[in-house]
Amino acid sequence: MRRRTPAIAILLAAASLEAQAALTADPQAAHALSRSDLMEWTMALGLVIFLILVSAWLLRRFNRLSISHGNRLRILGGIPVGTRERVVLLQVGERQLLLGVAPGRVETLHVLEPGELARAECGNSADPAPVTFAGRLTQAMRGV
Repeated sequence: MRRRTPAIAILLAAASLEAQAALTADPQAAHALSRSDLMEWTMALGLVIFLILVSAWLLRRFNRLSISHGNRLRILGGIPVGTRERVVLLQVGERQLLLGVAPGRVETLHVLEPGELARAECGNSADPAPVTFAGRLTQAMRGV
């Protein structure tokens, strides 16, 4: 297998060769140029790194950056319940899990069996089950 060279490595190598050529051609002029060039490169690199970090944050914030686990694991929805806490509905195969997610902790609030959600939506259970996510969350938090 052939490994690809990252674009940043190529750019750094080209910049290094350019700086070396400038130093060997005229050391006095190259020294004056290298300071300004170094400042420009540093600013450009800082800008690129900043743009990468902002893009990654935006993608993560709007939930567009996801890791593919095939079709076996999917996030169906989630709502924030505090400043750093969320409740997430996750589907694993045929089961659905209601998870409480906090910094450093993930806790299973309720496990929905494959037919349980269909019965709840049809109203076939003895207890009239709410069909909204908020209603199911309230019911799961009560421990029903």
